Amino acid sequence: MKVVLTALVIFIVVLNTGCWDSRQLRDITVVKSAGYDTDDEEQQIEVTFSSPIPEKYRTTERAQIVSALGHTPRNARDNLEAEVSETLDLSKLRVLMIGEELASNDLYPPLDVLYRDPRSALAAKLVIVEDKAKDLVDLRLEDRPRTSELIAELIKAAEEKTMLPITNIQLICPPLFDRGQDAMIPYLTVEEGSPHLAGVALFNDKQMTGTLSERETTMLLLMMDQLQQTASLTEKVHSDRENELENYVTIDVEEVNRNLDVTVNQATGQIEVPLKLGLFVNVIEYPLDDLDNEEKLNELSALLADNFTEKFQELTEKLKESNSDIIGIGRRIHAFHYPFWKEIEWKEVYPEVDFQVEVTVEIVRHGIIS
Repeated sequence: MKVVLTALVIFIVVLNTGCWDSRQLRDITVVKSAGYDTDDEEQQIEVTFSSPIPEKYRTTERAQIVSALGHTPRNARDNLEAEVSETLDLSKLRVLMIGEELASNDLYPPLDVLYRDPRSALAAKLVIVEDKAKDLVDLRLEDRPRTSELIAELIKAAEEKTMLPITNIQLICPPLFDRGQDAMIPYLTVEEGSPHLAGVALFNDKQMTGTLSERETTMLLLMMDQLQQTASLTEKVHSDRENELENYVTIDVEEVNRNLDVTVNQATGQIEVPLKLGLFVNVIEYPLDDLDNEEKLNELSALLADNFTEKFQELTEKLKESNSDIIGIGRRIHAFHYPFWKEIEWKEVYPEVDFQVEVTVEIVRHGIIS
C-alpha cells in the first residue's frame, strides 16, 4: 500500500511540474503593438500599448489603447497596470515603435528591459516613427482589425523585396554595441491616415542621425550583398523622349556579384574602399524596346552602369554625412588592420573614407518580347 501511495504522489508531482509558471489568458491583457515616445514637459517616457479586445467583449472598438508616463518603460508599464484590471503581457508583441525624438537621443535605454525579461518577444519588429510613435499606435483602420498586423505584414513583404533589411529587436542589439558597424531600422510615417514605409533610419552608435528612402535602402542592401527574393529599380536612362514614359527603364536584380576591399595607407592614414558591384538584371519594363538588337542591349547596359555608379557613389556620401557605418568598414579595419584601428577614433575617421564605387550591369533577360 505504501508503495502505491508513494508512486501516486510522485506521479502527481511530475504532472504538476510543468504548470508552476502558467498564466491564464483571462488574467492578462495581450499587447500586440507598443509605442515609446519622449515627453518633453514631464521629462519622462510615454508608453502606449494596443491590445485586441476579445469578440465577446467588443462593442465598436476592436482594440484597447492605453498610455502612461514613467521614468522608464518598466515604470510606465507599472503605472498602466494600476489602471487596467489585468496584467499587461508583452510576450506576443508584434511591433515596437520608437518615436524619432527618442531614437535621436539614445535608442538602447528604452530597449533594455526587453533584453532582460525572458518573456520578451525579441522576434517582434522594431520601427522608428516620424514624429510620435503614439500617433501610429492610435490609428484606427477600417479594413484591418489591428494596426500591428498590417505593419508586420508590410515589413515582411518589404524585406522579401529587398526594400528593408531583415531585422527585429534581437538582431538590432549587436550593432548598437559594435564600434565597427552601425544599425539601420525601418522608418515609418503616417500618410492619409495609414502607415507608410518611408525607408530606414540610420544610426551612429545608438543615436539616429539620418534616413534613407526606400530606393536608397534597396541600393544599400545590394551594396551589402543582401539581395532577397527580388529587388526592383526604376532608372531614368534618357531625357530627350517626347513621351516621358520612354525615358525610363525598370529592372529586377536577379543576382549580385560584390567585391569590396579596404586598404589603409599607414603613412597618411587614408582609407580607400574600392567597391565593385556586378548586377545581373531582367528588364521588366522598357517602352522603347529594341532589346533584341545586341547593340541597343549593350547601350542600355552601359547607360544603367554609368547611372548606377553615380547613384551608388552618392549613397556612400550620404552614409558618411550621417556618420553611419552601415556597411561595416570599421569591422574590416579591426580585423585586418588592427594596429591602425587601435590608434584611431573610428567615428572621427569614417567621414574621410574614400569610397570608390564601380557598377557593371549585365542584362540577362528582357521579357518575352523579341
